[in-house]
Amino acid sequence: RMQNNNRLLRMFHLAKGEAGDRGPVYQISLEELIKDGFLSVPHYQRIATGIQGDTTYQLTKKDVAFYEQFQKLPEGVFDAIASDAARNKLIVKEYLDHRETYGKTLVFAINKKHAEHLAEEFCQAGVPAKYIVSGEKKNRETIERFRQGEFPVLVNIQIMTEGIDVPDVQTVFLTRETNSDVLFMQMV
Repeated sequence: RMQNNNRLLRMFHLAKGEAGDRGPVYQISLEELIKDGFLSVPHYQRIATGIQGDTTYQLTKKDVAFYEQFQKLPEGVFDAIASDAARNKLIVKEYLDHRETYGKTLVFAINKKHAEHLAEEFCQAGVPAKYIVSGEKKNRETIERFRQGEFPVLVNIQIMTEGIDVPDVQTVFLTRETNSDVLFMQMV
């Protein structure tokens, strides 16, 4: 899917240079999907945390080398970010300060620990919230309850990146990092 090879296109004789250079059978752009009302117009807002990741999370040379090799942070750093109470409170404060504007909100967390911390932090602030993680039996039920409006904030870890239909979600919080343009677009 998103790879630069033409194996699937060749299998159906659609690759460039074959069968009249037809290309994909059907393709639609993000712009067309937005124009036709299938997707929302994204409005990006960066929230300044004042956190300097390399010093706040005490990145070691090994952490930096891992990042340079794999273009992602090591799990130990993710755990430190997930457990950062000040950062988690800032995320919830941002929601509380703009609750009417943000409305029903989908939050993308770093890992299970982060999802648990954020959902708990929202609840302690008086905002009903639940979290879902891959492999949990009650995920479908929790998503349906969110869809029905039983609680305004759902925190997830990469479950809601593709094919979920909750049209009344007003806001998406990306509280996790990604260097993947594809994953970023899927979350948005």
